[in-house]
Amino acid sequence: MLFCKGQRSYAQGQFIRAIQFFGQAILMGHERAHAILANLLLGGRDGLPKDVEKAFKLASLGEKNGYTCCTGVLARCFLMGLGCNTNTSFGFILAKRSSETGCFFGDYAMGLCNFYGLEIPKNVVVAMRHFEKAAARSHVESLIFVGYMYENGIGGFRDYDEALRYYRQAAEQGCVVAQKNIGCLTRLISRMHYRGDRSDGD
Repeated sequence: MLFCKGQRSYAQGQFIRAIQFFGQAILMGHERAHAILANLLLGGRDGLPKDVEKAFKLASLGEKNGYTCCTGVLARCFLMGLGCNTNTSFGFILAKRSSETGCFFGDYAMGLCNFYGLEIPKNVVVAMRHFEKAAARSHVESLIFVGYMYENGIGGFRDYDEALRYYRQAAEQGCVVAQKNIGCLTRLISRMHYRGDRSDGD
């Protein structure tokens, strides 16, 4: 019940209220609440500042308790040094383990490994597949990555319309980065249309 209230508050853009419900759900041992709250604190939202130290502690506790949803979030922490010292080898192990369970947090982490070449050869095509899987579950950071890759033609064809579609999905969840990206890309498209040189396949 508390977790569902958190989800509803989140969907309505009431992020502070959402984390209060998720926090209460955590106290009752709700697995997904651990992972979602940790992920929220890693990225922050409109009106909700980041707290990577708290996010790392939450993800670590969830992993220690055997919550598989937290494994992918913890992988992201170690891969990027969020709330902890960077440890890409351990982060990759966690990312792979989480992704293999079908967790979208793990797919995002594996996307990072492939995109940046962390512990494995860089492969943006494989990275895109992982990000798209997580984006299909409305994972904000994955939506941003897919949008960025479409905008810049990384791992496939450049497609500004697809980029905007993904950015808008992330913006609907209060992602400030997505809101800024929409503004920048919209202005770029307008200038290109004005000059008559849009070059993303349209």
